[in-house]
Amino acid sequence: MTSANTHQLPTGTDEQILAFWSYWHALPRHGPLPRLSDYLDGVPAYLQPTVVIVDVYSPARFEFRLCGTRLVDLIDREVTGQDVNAVYSGPTQQLAAEVAWRAANQPCGYLSERTVRSFTGVLVTFPGITLPVLTNNADRKTLVNFSNLDQVNIKLGRHDHIDVIQGFELTSWIDIGAGIPKD
Repeated sequence: MTSANTHQLPTGTDEQILAFWSYWHALPRHGPLPRLSDYLDGVPAYLQPTVVIVDVYSPARFEFRLCGTRLVDLIDREVTGQDVNAVYSGPTQQLAAEVAWRAANQPCGYLSERTVRSFTGVLVTFPGITLPVLTNNADRKTLVNFSNLDQVNIKLGRHDHIDVIQGFELTSWIDIGAGIPKD
């Protein structure tokens, strides 16, 4: 695992992830974070279909605030308002929740790779970036995740859907100006 500084992501980062990072990084700041409302006001349309906005309440509880349309199509159900753990397999739930909790509370971002299994057993790994945003909610922190799902779209086609996220790998913490967690 590597760490990225506040101005660039690691060499070799996916181009769509870099585009999302550039948009998020250019938003007005309130301390190290942009506001969720600023993010939503101008997000490029081509980045929205694979975005997930997650509210983090505790180390074990995080919920979908919003799930992009392409993701809803791929998982074949609406998950807004539901527990994020519902889409992760048992062993992966704890790691994904721990990383989200640490990122939300640092605050910092992270790059990751998730592996999904489809209903027909196809496995696909894809990259993602998760970054914190500021809201007025005192009882939770909020993260925005963008994933490049091109390989998922190609390998699953139109008739197969994601059954579960069965793998999660943290590939890099991203320092957004408040440091990164100490491992």
